[in-house]
Amino acid sequence: MKRVCFLWLLLGVAVASAAEDSPPLLEARSQWRCFFAWQEEVVQWEAGEVSRFRTVKGAPKPIEKADGPAAEPAAPPEGWAGAEFDDSAWLVSPGPFLHAPFRRDLAALWLRGRFEIAEPAELMLSVSYRGGAVAYLNGKEIARGHLPEGKVTPGAPAQPYPRNAYVNADGELLFADPKGPAPEGMNLRVRTLTCKVPAAAVRKGLNVLAVALHRAPTSELLYTAAAPKTPRGDRPQWTMLGLEDLRLEGGKKAPAAFAVWPGNPLIEVFDVDAAEAGAAGKPLRLAGARNGAFSGVLMLRGPEAVRGPKVEPSELKLAGGEGTIPASAWQVRYAVPGDAPPVAAAARRPAGAVLLGALAEAPSSDTATIPVWLTVRVPADAKAGEYRGIVRVTAGAPIEVPVELSVADFVLPDPKGFACFTGINESPESVALQYNAPLWSEGHWKLLDSVFAHLGQVGVKMALIPVVVRTHRGNDQSMVRWVKGGDGSLKPDFGVVERYLDLVVKHLGTAPIVCWYVWMPSQGGGAWGATPDKPKNENPTPITLLDPATGQVQEGHAPDWGTPQSVPFWKPVFEGLRERLARRGLEKSAGLGLVCDFTPSKQTVEDLRAVAPGLRWVVHAHGLTLKFADQPVAEAAHVWGVKEPRTSDDRLKRYGWKNAIITTVFPRYGAGSMGHVNARSPIGLYHALLEGYQASGYNGVNDLGADFWPVFKTPRREMQPISARYGYRDRPGSPPMTHGCLLFPAKEGPIATVRFEALRMGVQEAEVRIFIEKALDDSAKRARLGDELANRAQELLDERVRQIVRAKQDHSPMFSYGSDASWGDYAAGALARSRTLYRLAAEVTAKLAK
Repeated sequence: MKRVCFLWLLLGVAVASAAEDSPPLLEARSQWRCFFAWQEEVVQWEAGEVSRFRTVKGAPKPIEKADGPAAEPAAPPEGWAGAEFDDSAWLVSPGPFLHAPFRRDLAALWLRGRFEIAEPAELMLSVSYRGGAVAYLNGKEIARGHLPEGKVTPGAPAQPYPRNAYVNADGELLFADPKGPAPEGMNLRVRTLTCKVPAAAVRKGLNVLAVALHRAPTSELLYTAAAPKTPRGDRPQWTMLGLEDLRLEGGKKAPAAFAVWPGNPLIEVFDVDAAEAGAAGKPLRLAGARNGAFSGVLMLRGPEAVRGPKVEPSELKLAGGEGTIPASAWQVRYAVPGDAPPVAAAARRPAGAVLLGALAEAPSSDTATIPVWLTVRVPADAKAGEYRGIVRVTAGAPIEVPVELSVADFVLPDPKGFACFTGINESPESVALQYNAPLWSEGHWKLLDSVFAHLGQVGVKMALIPVVVRTHRGNDQSMVRWVKGGDGSLKPDFGVVERYLDLVVKHLGTAPIVCWYVWMPSQGGGAWGATPDKPKNENPTPITLLDPATGQVQEGHAPDWGTPQSVPFWKPVFEGLRERLARRGLEKSAGLGLVCDFTPSKQTVEDLRAVAPGLRWVVHAHGLTLKFADQPVAEAAHVWGVKEPRTSDDRLKRYGWKNAIITTVFPRYGAGSMGHVNARSPIGLYHALLEGYQASGYNGVNDLGADFWPVFKTPRREMQPISARYGYRDRPGSPPMTHGCLLFPAKEGPIATVRFEALRMGVQEAEVRIFIEKALDDSAKRARLGDELANRAQELLDERVRQIVRAKQDHSPMFSYGSDASWGDYAAGALARSRTLYRLAAEVTAKLAK
């Protein structure tokens, strides 16, 4: 299968760029169009043969030859190196390009770099690479190194590396100790190629330098030689394919001009990212279905800071029909500085480069690069088909960019009706502190409405409401407040809870989980599911006392669990809470929380059973707990033992939507499936997140952070999220995205980030997957589809899982950052996958309607 891919730099690799009076026409950090071919790793054996291999346990050697040849990887289209070749379907990225050292499944990489030159001149090309390389200028070969003469197939290996590139004189694998110089043999891994390009081969104006890189086979030594002691205790690894450095010099670069071209919404953009020469004039393409929101990106780049650009999308007209989507269906936003950059993406840019990751209504006035996000909301009653329109960009002379939108004949559910469980925690007190708005003031409620409006776009399924103070979410006040009566008794006040629940219903609908956060480990209990006898709390249960006359609050304490005062104190609280849920259609949503690795005492469980009969507990722990206090839990999020995505032909195939109990992943360090989700993760991860969890057997994700911004000043005067306020036992911890949140605190209020929008598009596609899987899983519906469509549908869903699995394993099954080469591959094919998926859903819909 043909793949367009984008390969990222491995964390820690950097390339120096010498300062020149005349800047190079192209260098490794220039923008390159990329096409990748994937193939299983091949080994060169001691006798010289190159073949597939398999691992063997308990044998004298850990690997042995495998039967049959390796499948030939995909090749780029004919003429790929030519100046006139249309590479608009290839993804653009700055280099250098190195695959992860522990993954050698990349067989070949083809790069195309454009440059404009004022007048033809003699040029000098130098390339540092791994494996083998061939360079072309405007389609004609100009240099070759470490590859045989003639046409080279995608799977053809480059010249093998010598023995001393792998091992030292003692036969031990080479290892670069960070405290000393690298072994001399490691210098052999980077190969060089230089050549002069005559002026006659250079065109005035636009030229294309194309470079094909091929993988060298892995020596058997990498698996069989003795390994030195390393800090992590693993075997040294390295990659046999990559572009380390490149410089094309000579001649005079044509002056830069203002440019507009389509970008990719799943790829990070920084303020230093330059325009790609000759990329303008291509249409902006989007694909989706009815009742969904779909985003594309237009890149603007000027020779200096772009001031006040105006971007105006037109209405969209159905090609060959009378359907229209009004211009009012568009939302225009500008990516501005303000979000944390993924590690690998930042490593490819100069120090100080800023990620343009927050989406504002107005552009920044300080950047020469401006990504413009155009999101179209397709009406539920829109006609299916191909729509056409334009986007007019004005920053000087107007530029019109064609727009093409493919709308499939399938209706997405409203986000309130999504089947996926998207658990994004929000922090009212963080919002108040960030904007210096008094807690629960009208200004604060307006800001919270904006937060919930965003959460509603991705179908968030849980509201976490602190009934006590000092939870591991860092709240300094409880939402239930108590008013002291004349007789000294405390009466619960539900004013804040009422308004908060109104926001939940307004934006999230009948969320399946409304968790009353009433217990925390500091009160005392057990661990790993135990409910020990604790007649007295280890620490008091803090609550908020309210003086209604002044509006002032102070901290008070609830009775200890198990004391005679406990049930009478809590009974009116939970009766009031249940009454307010019932009024809003949420009576079945209530849950108790929050059980973690530490668990409530017997007295806590019995008291809450008396005052809130039938309410189930919510568990967020390291291990999976589906039953607590002798009843099924309301929702279980866990870290350890998280299962991996499976395809339908695997005996362990998994369907998250089938779970009788809502089961989710707490995606912190150590979690499997989609790995550790945080600001260091590639944007593509957020797009794949919900679909990956569904294929792993989970309803979705929980404990992502929406607005846990750094608003709390520590004793060391460091700014941290308020989840760092209290040092109670709170394992497995606070939301992993308390840094690098899904929303950004802009001056006027919370706004979306690019990672949030990637999640938004991805959850829609996960909903389509669930729709198709339910049809395939139902024997009657599958029969109506027919074998051809059913088999084709299943293969498409399986291929999507295979792409996610390859992308997320760039570091390991547990981590999704470091090298994000395959996440680039995932991003590159996103538009084509979306179009195919939505069209398939339309076919399934049509068959089921008959």
